[in-house]
Amino acid sequence: MLNPTHLGLMAAALSAAIVSGPIGWFSRGLIFEHIERPTIVQAATDKANDAATIRVIDAARRAEDAERERQQRASAEALRIYREALANSERAALEAQTRLDQEIATYEAELATEGRSCVLTDTDIDWLYGRVSASAN
Repeated sequence: MLNPTHLGLMAAALSAAIVSGPIGWFSRGLIFEHIERPTIVQAATDKANDAATIRVIDAARRAEDAERERQQRASAEALRIYREALANSERAALEAQTRLDQEIATYEAELATEGRSCVLTDTDIDWLYGRVSASAN
């Protein structure tokens, strides 16, 4: 048979269990709501922010690469246009110089057939063309 002391101890243990059960559940809920859940939410937010940061950095890198390629194409096109204009300018200057040299040669030939000559020396002609300074005379 049960001893009344044992019965009292069992009743005390049973009442402690009945009281501590809801307290344990309640305290577990408090711990989850105030400690664990915010930590989980913060970890998930941090992970989402990290993923968003990676996507933004990747998009920025791709945009920079595209802009760099666009600038390189624009620079190459500008260089091509400049080289073409320079070649045209050099060709025009060469044609003008050739035409001038031909006109001079024709005029000198005319003078020679008429028995006349140019009184200018080669130094004078160089000075007229701006090839030498006036102090060289």
